[in-house]
Amino acid sequence: MARPPTSPLFPLAKSRAFSSSLRWRGRIELVRCDLTGLCNFKYNLDVFPTLESLSLVVFCFFLPISFALCNLSIGVMVICLIRRAWKRSLLFPFREPWVIALFVFLIIGGISILYSAFPRESLRGFTKLMKSALLLIAVSTFLDRPGRWQKAGWAIALGMLTVSLDGFYQYWQGEDLLRQRPLTFHLPGLKQISAASPDANSFGIYLAPFLAFIYGFRLMEHGVRKYLLMLVFVLGSAALGLTFSRGSFIGYLAAVFLLCLLMKDWRLPAILVGAILIGALLLPSQIRTWAFERSSATDFLIDSGPIVSRPRIWKATMEMIRDRPLFGFGVNAYAKNLPAYYTKYMDPKDAVTSPHAHQNFLQMTAELGFLGFGTFLTFLFLLYRKCLKSFWNRNLPQERRWLLLGALAGSVGFLANGFFESNLYYPRNNVYFYFLLGWAVSLCVKEG
Repeated sequence: MARPPTSPLFPLAKSRAFSSSLRWRGRIELVRCDLTGLCNFKYNLDVFPTLESLSLVVFCFFLPISFALCNLSIGVMVICLIRRAWKRSLLFPFREPWVIALFVFLIIGGISILYSAFPRESLRGFTKLMKSALLLIAVSTFLDRPGRWQKAGWAIALGMLTVSLDGFYQYWQGEDLLRQRPLTFHLPGLKQISAASPDANSFGIYLAPFLAFIYGFRLMEHGVRKYLLMLVFVLGSAALGLTFSRGSFIGYLAAVFLLCLLMKDWRLPAILVGAILIGALLLPSQIRTWAFERSSATDFLIDSGPIVSRPRIWKATMEMIRDRPLFGFGVNAYAKNLPAYYTKYMDPKDAVTSPHAHQNFLQMTAELGFLGFGTFLTFLFLLYRKCLKSFWNRNLPQERRWLLLGALAGSVGFLANGFFESNLYYPRNNVYFYFLLGWAVSLCVKEG
């Protein structure tokens, strides 16, 4: 059978059709690649690292200003921490001895709910303990790169500068600018600034440890930044002086002593001693008279005036400890059990009974017994031993060494303040301590 004649133009038409097919196929593949890339982009878009960094910065800046924003930041950090654990990217050393001691301490606090006479209060106290432990773990996990150290450190510096200036404004105008809080007059005729904090003692509890941290952060920076941080340190120290918080002074001096001991440089305490002597001479005459009327140095440090008597509260607390020495009365149950013991020591001039012992370690022993208090001391010993080993490690970079020094000194200052205040039991203040511990661990956790 004869084949039909073919046009001489048929090969050309065939080639054009083939090239057109290739073009359409190429367009389809291009669209497919674009869609695949877009899907991969959406899949790989991870906002959690940004949330981790942002929550740290917000927390650090608003520490002395807004407790609500600090709690919100802690909630975001806990969510990011859970997400890391879910993805198995949480590299926190759960098998380290100090972590095990911390978990045992939490378990003792949880068990105390079962034998507490006020289980609802103890449950609230246990949730506070859990929040503090999660904050420590979150901070030590998220501060895993130098960029975050600097952002968080400068957020702390800006926050301290803000409240220091606010405190000076409060001293001259009678109320602060941020919260419209009035001056306090716990000591006779003495104006005490509190800035955005509830009272002068709370403000001092914030300033004392973080001034030591700012000094260590200053050693890490260079050039103009170093002088700016020194200015923040001086203004913060002046604001601390205007709080006239005696427990905070003790914590501040303890932090500075540790700084100078590890730095082997005693110029800073010499300057502080001179400033204290000059400040004592500039005090109003009625304050100097009140100070010299105290029967002893101990009375000068712990006398609280007509509001509450620390010595009588401490006597009642020690009687509570004698009644339940091993397990205590249950976490956060101190305020409910104190009145039954305090009435026999209460003086008619005492205006109120305090919900706290104004002494961290007595209150912890009364609530969790010697078993809980001993576990807490073990936790601190193991953590500080780890941090000091890293500090003396020659392989530790110098900038990390100075930051570690500031965080360690600040946490020690906080504990020293705890001999005269229950700062571990003030919800607004105890986050300072666990934050500084978390910062210290973040600098040395990889050195073990």
